[in-house]
Amino acid sequence: MVYLVRAASLTNYAEIARRSGLDPAALLRKHGMSLKLIADPERRIPILPVMALLEESAQLAGCPSFGLRMAESRQLADLGGISLLLTHQRTLGDALQTLIDHLGLVHPSVAMSLEREAGVAVLRMKLLSGNGVYSAQGEELALGVVWHMCTALLGPQWRPRRVTLMHAAPPDLRVHQRVFGGPVQFLGECNGIILAEPDLELPNPRADPSMLRFARRILDTLPSAGKERSVAA
Repeated sequence: MVYLVRAASLTNYAEIARRSGLDPAALLRKHGMSLKLIADPERRIPILPVMALLEESAQLAGCPSFGLRMAESRQLADLGGISLLLTHQRTLGDALQTLIDHLGLVHPSVAMSLEREAGVAVLRMKLLSGNGVYSAQGEELALGVVWHMCTALLGPQWRPRRVTLMHAAPPDLRVHQRVFGGPVQFLGECNGIILAEPDLELPNPRADPSMLRFARRILDTLPSAGKERSVAA
């Protein structure tokens, strides 16, 4: 099975690569892609070349936070057709569950689950490559995108208990601290966000019930809407 992601996963790649002194067009060609191909955010592309591109770019640039830098300037709209539905969910928990339920429309190669126990909620994430390849850059990019969704809904002042990553810490943590704004645990047991369970009931000040109904009608018209589900992490 070939695991796919939307080309939107490489939003900002060329900008960050150039800023890091790299030639994005040449690196994309090396991994079977092009600037024109990734310009279409809804194009589905295999995840393995994307992971390899991110890892090589980080290595060549000497930038262990390359993927996280890509996530830093993402917008909620970069999630595609589901973004309006997420924007108007009543609470943070509703938004996260909606994202989980519709991952097939956003990134079918991302597994995500939300677990609640003893007053704590754990949002677990994992990239599915099909062959066990682990990409620190890809994992940080995916987690950073979800983090930005949370802060877009609740505001930049919101903080979870901590962010956890399975790989080792880079020498310089300034980008991680800037993006996540709180404690980051490396060599953790999962890639995810740990938050107090009551945070899931925090209201979304942007929620509009009439716009939510409108967003649901739009989503029903999209190909595969409601048919592709996430895989539990």
